[in-house]
Amino acid sequence: MPRKDAGVTALLSSPTMNPRVQVGLFTEFQRAPGMDEAQAFDEAMAQTIAAEDLGLDAVWLAEIHFQKERSVLSSPLVVAATIAARTRHMRIGIAVQGRDA
Repeated sequence: MPRKDAGVTALLSSPTMNPRVQVGLFTEFQRAPGMDEAQAFDEAMAQTIAAEDLGLDAVWLAEIHFQKERSVLSSPLVVAATIAARTRHMRIGIAVQGRDA
């Protein structure tokens, strides 16, 4: 005879119903004062890879245009592809994606 809670156990063990809290990183690929664009990109990418190594579940990318002194993330889809190529388990999200007219 099956246990009463067997269905609940099966449900909670499925990947879609996992009650574990997921933690992620939201990043703008910030460019600090005095840092060139290549340094800023490399540092932000290293932070993203370190986040996965530390067990974070996701990274969310902002899209920032015309503020090159603030951020080097003007094309989040290209950066998302780069992150996907360099990570194994991290989910990647785009915080805002503009629509072409």
